Amino acid sequence: MRMPASLPGIHCYTDASTSPDLPSNLSRNAGIGIFIVNNQVHPVQTIYIKAAMKETSSVLMAEAAALALAATVAKHLDLH
Repeated sequence: MRMPASLPGIHCYTDASTSPDLPSNLSRNAGIGIFIVNNQVHPVQTIYIKAAMKETSSVLMAEAAALALAATVAKHLDLH
C-alpha cells in the first residue's frame, strides 16, 4: 500500500504497549504511539509521535492515555 490511508479526511491511529504483567510489579512503564494522517492537503501530511508513560497499572490505562494525548494534540493542531 503506497498511502497510509486511502479514505479522504484526517485519520488518527493510536497504540500503547506495556512490559509484561508481573505480580510483584504493580506499576510499569508504557510506550505510546500516535500516527496522524491528513490527506486533505497535497502532499499528504503525516505526524508520528512516540511517548513514554511511567507508572502504568494496566494496558487499558496506557491505551486510554494514548487516546487522551491524541485528542489533545488534535485539538491544538485544530484537526477535526
